[in-house]
Amino acid sequence: MGKYRGKILLAVDGSDQALEAVRYVSQFFPPKRMEVVLFHALSKVPEGFWDVEKSPKAQHSSTS
Repeated sequence: MGKYRGKILLAVDGSDQALEAVRYVSQFFPPKRMEVVLFHALSKVPEGFWDVEKSPKAQHSSTS
């Protein structure tokens, strides 16, 4: 076998599904022949903020 080493890019977000994907890839591909790169992007706005926006109590009423 040659010196070829493949690469896989996995996007992770901290969810259980992302963790399962990492586990699957770690068991499926031999580490000497495959490099796994984990990608995680963060938002500047906390996730909880978007939940508040959906709440009826958080709706602003305009008074004219």
